[in-house]
Amino acid sequence: SLDLFSQAAIAQEAMEQGAGLFQPKANRPMRAFKFVWGVAATLLAVLYTAVLAPIAALGAAVGRPGAVAVLGRLWSRLIIRTAGIKVEFDGLEQIEELPSFVLVSNHQSMFDVLAILASIPAEARFVAKQELRKIPFIGFILSHSGHVLIDRTRGGPSIRRALQSVRHGYAIIVFAE
Repeated sequence: SLDLFSQAAIAQEAMEQGAGLFQPKANRPMRAFKFVWGVAATLLAVLYTAVLAPIAALGAAVGRPGAVAVLGRLWSRLIIRTAGIKVEFDGLEQIEELPSFVLVSNHQSMFDVLAILASIPAEARFVAKQELRKIPFIGFILSHSGHVLIDRTRGGPSIRRALQSVRHGYAIIVFAE
């Protein structure tokens, strides 16, 4: 907890830098534009998901995990580009020529999944907690397209499925959390 003097100093610094409600009038049009673009990007992301998720679910239902992977990459790239996000992926050149690999990443936000799907050169399968099966469409797609859903109380069989995916040439993505 901060004392009153520290809180006042932080508030003064924020005012001097134009943070929050204290931004100069000249920045208001840019803030308004960013807000409107944020709303538009969110609506477009929902539209991309509404269109592509049922198609991916159909691909998963008929046993076409490759089609699901292509749609997942497209969905990820559309959202990242629409949101104006620049993805920086250190070490990508080290995995470009590998037939399969295991990528372990920190999971900071939902954009991590999108950035990885959009960037890696291989068809990927995620190792994820089985609770994701409860999410409409996403759970079905994960369950029926070769992703490894882990029952954390019984890890052994799930780990064997992940190893089998590597043997089939897929990249395995694990978020160490």
